[in-house]
Amino acid sequence: MPRKKLNDGTNSKSNFTEY
Repeated sequence: MPRKKLNDGTNSKSNFTEY
């Protein structure tokens, strides 16, 4: 899964929830 932005983890919490 392509990670979007670092702060975008709140919007799309899937496998890559990094804040």
